[in-house]
Parts: sequence; C-alpha cells; structure tokens
Amino acid sequence: MTSGRSWCACTGVTLVELCVVMAVIGLLSLAAIVYLSAGDTRLRSAVANLKFDLEQARQEAVKRNTTVAVAFSKDLDDVDCNNDGLRNSNDSCYVLYEDRDGAYVHLRVVQIEPSIDIQTQTIVFRRDGTSTSSTVTLASEVRNENCPVDAPCLKTWYDVTTNHIGRISISEPQQQCATCTE
Repeated sequence: MTSGRSWCACTGVTLVELCVVMAVIGLLSLAAIVYLSAGDTRLRSAVANLKFDLEQARQEAVKRNTTVAVAFSKDLDDVDCNNDGLRNSNDSCYVLYEDRDGAYVHLRVVQIEPSIDIQTQTIVFRRDGTSTSSTVTLASEVRNENCPVDAPCLKTWYDVTTNHIGRISISEPQQQCATCTE
C-alpha cells in the first residue's frame, strides 16, 4: 500500500545554509568596498584641502599686498615635510610662503599622504589676486581586479587648475588602469 507520496534521497541546501552564505558574501563585499573607497576618500580630501589652501594663499597675497606662492615638495630642496631629519620620498607636502623683498618666509607647511602622487609646478599669487596659470595633478592608485593583468592598478587623479585671474577649479575625477608603481 502506498500513500501517494514518493520518497527520494535528494540532497540540497537548507534556508539557514543559504542565509549564512549570503551573509558572508555581503560582509566580504562590504569590506572590499570600504578598502577601495578609503584611497579615493584620502585623495578627495587632499584635493579639497589643496583648493582651500590655494584660495587662502590668494587672499593672503591681497591682504598682505605682496606675492604669496605655493610650492610643492618635489620643487623644494630645503623642506623636510615630515621632520624626520631626512629629505626623501616620504616627504610629501606643499609650502605656502610669502616673498618679503626677495626673502621667502614660510607661512605654513601642509603634509600630504605619501600614497598621493603630486605633479605640479610652483603657483604664484600676486598682490592684486591674479596668479600664474598652472595645473596641479593629485593622483592615487589601488589594485583592482577589473583591470587587466599587465596594468593591475586603477589610477585615479584630479586636476586642480589656477588661471591667470586667480580662479581655482577642480576637474572631475579621471580613472585609468595602469602599472602599479609600488
């Protein structure tokens, strides 16, 4: 006599097992997002701070009726950015300084995280608020699985531009897969 039910020796996953796997995948995804966004957050913060300091340098030039410049550590031989007694690749900063009749007086030294690469030239603000036209590029990179094997890092950069009338602007972020520098 059969009751109409068929019994099979089927194996499968229970709802609890499925929920545990989904939770683990969610936690790993969250950790990856936090890790990847941390580098971008530091870069965006450095760009915003630089723009603020450039605006402050312009205001100081007008207020003091003199020339105020912003020079970057790659252009400076006499600045030990991190005060370790050495001038090396760990020194990453920019200096706001005032020109007092040919003598340069440091107004402020601002450290930049060594993982952020800076490509620039010295920016000069004149007493009338005008400036040299220049572009400062701040960049960082992180390893990224979506980039090809021969260029495994995702490089992100922003251009901070000053024009001849002293206006300061920030570009949209640019991204490109590149060979890792570290």
